[in-house]
Amino acid sequence: MARTTPIYQQHVALGAQMVVFAGWEMPVQYTGILEEHLAVRHGAGMFDVSHYGAIFVAGTDALSYLQKLLTNDMRPLLDKQTVYAPMCTSSGGVIEDCTVYPWQGGFLCVLNPLNQDKAFNHMQVLAEGDVTLTDKSTLLAQISLQGPTAKEVLRKLKTHTSLLYMKPNRCGDYLLAGIPTLAATTGFTGERGYDLIVPALYAASMWSALRQAGAVPCGLGARDTLRLEAGLPLYGHELSESITPVEAGLQPYIRLDKEDFVGKQALVDLWDTSKRILVGIRAAEQTLFRNGDIVCNDGEACGVVTSGCLSPSTGGGIAMALVTRDAALDNLTVVSKEKHRPAVRCDLPFYTNFK
Repeated sequence: MARTTPIYQQHVALGAQMVVFAGWEMPVQYTGILEEHLAVRHGAGMFDVSHYGAIFVAGTDALSYLQKLLTNDMRPLLDKQTVYAPMCTSSGGVIEDCTVYPWQGGFLCVLNPLNQDKAFNHMQVLAEGDVTLTDKSTLLAQISLQGPTAKEVLRKLKTHTSLLYMKPNRCGDYLLAGIPTLAATTGFTGERGYDLIVPALYAASMWSALRQAGAVPCGLGARDTLRLEAGLPLYGHELSESITPVEAGLQPYIRLDKEDFVGKQALVDLWDTSKRILVGIRAAEQTLFRNGDIVCNDGEACGVVTSGCLSPSTGGGIAMALVTRDAALDNLTVVSKEKHRPAVRCDLPFYTNFK
């Protein structure tokens, strides 16, 4: 039986189309993916992402433990910054990509629900010294408020002005609608916005307060088209145990200058020699490219589509694809529905809405 988040009843009451995702019954859309997508691009939309896992890391050795566990430099956590980082195997494959927040004297790791158990087990195996890992997933809920007017939504909740003017990738503890909230200027849409982590007991109240303040409820369908336009990798598509963060273009989140971390040597070896790279592709006509479609150059297979959609913001089909590094990519086609569809390589992201 699928699990439900603390906001499930509100989704049903709003007429959301529900689907089972990663063992959770989640809203895929309310009024429609296109409308919800554009609500985020031009206003403020909110997503229930309470199905994500939350692992609390505490102890005097917690920071050094995270330095070994994850590829990025974790020291900015001490300055109230958030840190995004892949969690790798010794061979460089990705077990999980997570965002870490400083919280209550320790650090909160937010994990993808698809592989939360696997990632938590890996974290437990590597824990040593004064490190305590606590699964807070059932005690916390998360709502992502995204879009250029997200700040105005929070302003109506009469929060402290410091939250409204926080730089990207910062976080702090605030009182929103009377609810204690870990608020961070992070997201997965390519927009300015906030991730709000609250006690699960108050999640439904926070959802209602945000909606009354003008946030549009959005489903996972729009979240996927938004992140694809922003060129953001999704685990199971652009990242996996067989796809390294080097291949996925995540070099900015891999700090080879820090002390040893799991997978470091493998990533060093791949840094300039990986056989595959992640690229952006645009359809030359109104065509939808799908995950698994074969990418060809001069008619010869050179890669595979990892994610694709019809872009609401730019029009036409867009996709990310893993292709061989040495492919010329100047005469591209994508095999979609058994036909070669013309395409062109392009830079990522496909769409940027702010400076």
